[in-house]
Amino acid sequence: MESVMYLFANKSIKMNSGKLAVQISHAAVKSYINSKNDIRDFWDRGSYVKILLSAKNSTELIKIKHSLEKIGLSSGLIIDEGRTEIKPNTITALGVEIVDKKRYEDFFKKYQLYR
Repeated sequence: MESVMYLFANKSIKMNSGKLAVQISHAAVKSYINSKNDIRDFWDRGSYVKILLSAKNSTELIKIKHSLEKIGLSSGLIIDEGRTEIKPNTITALGVEIVDKKRYEDFFKKYQLYR
């Protein structure tokens, strides 16, 4: 098994690199919390693979979340409180439960890496 944590970032928001890092950190914590114990334990043994993917905007993040639910995966949207550089209630990221990469690669390969 190759365990991996998939994270998505909202490309439509202009965030500085520090803000982006914090939003993705929130998504990673959400991913970890939402993960099943057995695969989380496997991931904890040292692989810690994370893949950051792009979403065009908040609407796409919501669509991805619904698509994940349809295939039985848990995920969590990250919604910013608006304390610093973006408006309150802006959807910035999405964290997906840790999965076996080979089992779900067909789902995730249609998304581009975040650059």
